[in-house]
Amino acid sequence: MGFWIQFIMYANGFCAYATNSLLIYVILKHSRPELGSYRYLMLSFTICNIIFPTLHMLVMPHLHVIGHAFIFFPEGILAQWPIVAHWADVGWGFMFGVILAVVMLHFIYRYLAVVRPRALIFFSSQRHALLPASVVLFNGLVWGASFHCSTFHIDKHKDYFRESMMKDYGVSVDGLPMLGLLFVTNNSLGQEVYYWPEVFSGVCCMTLFFGTFLTISCCTVGIYYHLEKAELSAKTKKLQKELFKALICQASIPCMLEYGPCGFTHLLAFSGINLLGPLTHYCIIFVSLYPAIDPLCVMYFIKDYRRFIARKLGIKMEQQASSLWERSQNMSQKNSSWTRKGSTISDLPPIRGKVFPAQ
Repeated sequence: MGFWIQFIMYANGFCAYATNSLLIYVILKHSRPELGSYRYLMLSFTICNIIFPTLHMLVMPHLHVIGHAFIFFPEGILAQWPIVAHWADVGWGFMFGVILAVVMLHFIYRYLAVVRPRALIFFSSQRHALLPASVVLFNGLVWGASFHCSTFHIDKHKDYFRESMMKDYGVSVDGLPMLGLLFVTNNSLGQEVYYWPEVFSGVCCMTLFFGTFLTISCCTVGIYYHLEKAELSAKTKKLQKELFKALICQASIPCMLEYGPCGFTHLLAFSGINLLGPLTHYCIIFVSLYPAIDPLCVMYFIKDYRRFIARKLGIKMEQQASSLWERSQNMSQKNSSWTRKGSTISDLPPIRGKVFPAQ
């Protein structure tokens, strides 16, 4: 891995510390009471966005796809300690699954808040909160276990990667803490056959992967369909729309920068199509970028957070423009209501104690 790639990853990591720390502050200090337990869900996602880049900078995972296999191998400061690097890689995979589950829970929460508010007890009650916590833990354990168990299979098939690793990166596979999936191997007759332990591991991860996105898609459609029809106050409905927009943007970033490239890598390895070759490892740069820019969406779309940031930066144009727009809307509504009633100019409020005579 070149110097500039590592520099970009370190820069992304420290930017993630700054933006997520700021988001934690505004969530704790400038959240409306109406947010309820949802702010704790936002805090959990923000904390994950701090832990994940920490592991990323320690491991500096390098992604390599060849034939019907893909592998991760570390090039960070932990690479000189293979056992520590291995467990850090497993932790990286665990956090990958945890963040995926937390994003899904965000959408489930927003769906319940709009469609079935009584079901929010699963997030607000400590006794019922074990269910969403179990979903997060299960998802993370499946991904972490897949990373851990695949290491032993990869050790048996290092010859599969030996030539390409030396050619593309000048790295020997001996003693290198690699982990990944090898879907197809050669039998004693030299024929290619599916390596079923790895296929099973990949199917488990991809089932969770696509199941999560199916849940997110269903919740998105349900929120969009029911939000306008929901019997909520104007203030609450406006807040729900802000949170929905923030959630869509917040989920789109990891989908495009993390889950998309990683899912695409799995599919390439399973099908044996090598489109990018050594360039595949540049996907890791995008994975390291998303925790830095994800909090910016939340702070932009939620008005209370946006106004706090604008006030600290000395920006007042938005508030003034919003006030003028609200005044004009109120005046237009009053005028339209007077017109509908067939009112005359005598119905207008008095000006300086005078009343206009009816015409």
